[in-house]
Amino acid sequence: MRTNKHIAGLVFGLLLSPLVQAGVAYVEPPVFMSPQLPTQGQCLPFTHTDVTCDIPGVPYHTRVILQDQQSGYTEVQDEKTVVQFNCRDSICVDEYGGLVGQATGVKPGGIVRGSVTRGYYVMVDGSGRLPKGVTHKRGTGPLATQYPPYLVVNNPQANAVPVYDLYCDPNDDWCYLTQDGRDYKLSREELPRYVKMAPNTERCWQEVCVDQNQQIIGLNPTYHLWAGK
Repeated sequence: MRTNKHIAGLVFGLLLSPLVQAGVAYVEPPVFMSPQLPTQGQCLPFTHTDVTCDIPGVPYHTRVILQDQQSGYTEVQDEKTVVQFNCRDSICVDEYGGLVGQATGVKPGGIVRGSVTRGYYVMVDGSGRLPKGVTHKRGTGPLATQYPPYLVVNNPQANAVPVYDLYCDPNDDWCYLTQDGRDYKLSREELPRYVKMAPNTERCWQEVCVDQNQQIIGLNPTYHLWAGK
């Protein structure tokens, strides 16, 4: 006779795949979500149709603890930290059928193949003689909203409010953002692609909100260019 624990384990096993699915979370941040890893990397050509977007220094396998958010059942399993993907047209799909980024310049009927570190998404350019591109840590970069970080139950980093090095010129439409060691010149309409809405709106002025130390903690959700969108 099967116990409730056996049934929960069976159901949980069916829920799990090599990629974390909806309703399943990591109990602790896995190695590929370490804050010590860069938020951006390069996709380097391997052949005329292949790129590698792996982040150096990440072990190929890691052991993780996963939890079913509905039942609370947990299970330990080994995971690969690198997944394979194919880009056709404008979409990049990993080996398990999940979206892992976008592509430009891929010829109709053509394909760009590659590998990427789990916890990152890719932006591949297939227009040249050799493919190239960049990879961003999930929750950062221009597609941060489409590719949020994986859910982690015990994640101290999740409670930290990020601050932004951002200046918007009051005399024109340009804003200047320094992020991950790179400088961006952005219009105000482009800001939500790079900067999140502020979690605290007690101190907001024009486009941004600040904390008690006058550091920018995000965009003002009520600003007219993106309010209601």
